[in-house]
Amino acid sequence: MRARAIVLLAVAAAAGVWASAGPAGAPIAKDAAPPWADPAHQGQLELLASHIASSLAGRPVAVHCEDPSTWTVLASQLGFDSGLELGYVPVAYDPTGQTVLDDPTLIELSPEVCLSLQQFASTDPKPTTCTVLVVKRETVLTKRRLLAREQVMVNGHPTVRLAWRVKLVPKTVRRRRRSAPRPCFAHGAPVAGMTNVFWSRYADEASAILVLAHETVHLTQYRAGAQVQPQAEVESEAQCLGMQWMPAVAVQLGDTPDDAEAIAQYTYAEIYPNFKGTPYWSAACVAGGSLDRRAPSHPAWP
Repeated sequence: MRARAIVLLAVAAAAGVWASAGPAGAPIAKDAAPPWADPAHQGQLELLASHIASSLAGRPVAVHCEDPSTWTVLASQLGFDSGLELGYVPVAYDPTGQTVLDDPTLIELSPEVCLSLQQFASTDPKPTTCTVLVVKRETVLTKRRLLAREQVMVNGHPTVRLAWRVKLVPKTVRRRRRSAPRPCFAHGAPVAGMTNVFWSRYADEASAILVLAHETVHLTQYRAGAQVQPQAEVESEAQCLGMQWMPAVAVQLGDTPDDAEAIAQYTYAEIYPNFKGTPYWSAACVAGGSLDRRAPSHPAWP
């Protein structure tokens, strides 16, 4: 997520895309080829990611996944660390370097990000959902053998005798069941009982979704004729708006709306604070802040 130029965003319509219907379940086959396998960049993930980025950017754009060796070559050519860079938008500037020449139409993503996105899109239920053990008390009717007193006639005389009878009696029992898959991050906190390995993978999935959203924001910042702005202004806006677009990205990757929201909330609570002190963080990235670009119909933050 490299430094890019900025213009004021007109993104209210795109910010509302999160609520639109997206593909359900697993829009990519589990046995799909690696995301960079097609040299023409028409792989399943690349086509899906291109559709997502185009819907948010408001114009046709493409997303390319590169294999590790190609990514290393690009890093050498452009002067970035192939192990740290997660994605970028190629931008053409005028000879002075102060103005964007053309609308960019391409996002380049690292192998790591593409693999995480493909893993997420090809899984159903999503790896960000959990089933928890639920214990419920229920009243059931059980058969019970009881000794009962009953009056009978013996030789014409009433008498009382004891006899065994089977009756249905209520009994309270505890039943343990697994819940249906639901967000692993709920009510502002992670669901208890999951391992560190699980949360490490969750963070990888969330980060990959954020990278695609973040780079898509850059496509809306760099328009022909735009003036180059300070890196901190560019990146902090892309990071904050990217988190607000994460639900839209996750839903179009096949997630349910509630889990898509939970991933964005996890990212804001658990990942975003780590960027404090870098160009990617801003105190204005709060509900009601100047970087809050949510559509009126979208009350959740971010």
